[in-house]
Amino acid sequence: EGDCDDAEATVYDGAPEQCDGLDNDCDGTVDEGVGVDNDGDGYTACDGDCDDNNADTYPGATEICDGNDNNCNGGTGMNEFDQDGDGMMPCAGDCDDLDPDTYAGAVEICDGIDNDCDGTVPADELDADGDSYTGCGGDCDDSDANVNPDAVEDCADGIDNDCDGLADGLDDDCGGGDDDTGDDDTGDDDTGDDDTGDDDTGDDDTGDDDSADDDDSADDDDSADDDDSADDDDTGDDDDSGATDDDDDDGDPIDDDDTEDTGEDCTCRLDGSPAGSPMALGWLALAGLWLVRLPIRRRR
Repeated sequence: EGDCDDAEATVYDGAPEQCDGLDNDCDGTVDEGVGVDNDGDGYTACDGDCDDNNADTYPGATEICDGNDNNCNGGTGMNEFDQDGDGMMPCAGDCDDLDPDTYAGAVEICDGIDNDCDGTVPADELDADGDSYTGCGGDCDDSDANVNPDAVEDCADGIDNDCDGLADGLDDDCGGGDDDTGDDDTGDDDTGDDDTGDDDTGDDDTGDDDSADDDDSADDDDSADDDDSADDDDTGDDDDSGATDDDDDDGDPIDDDDTEDTGEDCTCRLDGSPAGSPMALGWLALAGLWLVRLPIRRRR
């Protein structure tokens, strides 16, 4: 019941309409819907358009780089797959779809490969002298196989063989490095030269201008000199005791600067009395009498 063509298995009431020239759904209309050119490319599904919603896709269309089967031949070309997942297909400019570091516009890295797909490998990524090192890999002279980071420094050729920035005598391999050890830094300007045992110790500071010199001890300033002891200023000199000076310029040879005070600075006699005192004059009188009587006794 409802089968409008019992001889066709694809024809029955409610069957999906197909582009086969039959009224598959038995609604009285043949190929309704499927025979319409939805994308305007001149082809309907009944005409073989495998994607009637894409105007670039129909039988015989030219394949373009979009990942679709534009010509409806059942598949896409290999150059429309992004195999390395770098976001670019070979048909879009990826010159090595198996290397995610290589695609159109990529940044060049030091690997000897044309990473940016511009058709050339940078010169510094090439090993021109065959020593297994490239310029970007540290070879400072890619025209000389004896020059590379692993080369042995020749100390007499004037060349930086090991590419460390130093040639011959300046290279540590040739006994260089005078600026660091045993030269200007150690045992020269810093130790045992200007700092120790020279200007600071045993020279200007100790045993020179400070001790036993003219400024401090046993010199003219401190002890036993003209300024402090036994000199003209302090003890046993012309200013204070027992000397015959006339500091006050009064014409008296006796030092009368300190007379009549405590007796410290006066000129004293054997008995300890100050010169000019009554006791002192008495002793002088007795001594005179004794001297007068002495010749009288001898006469007797």
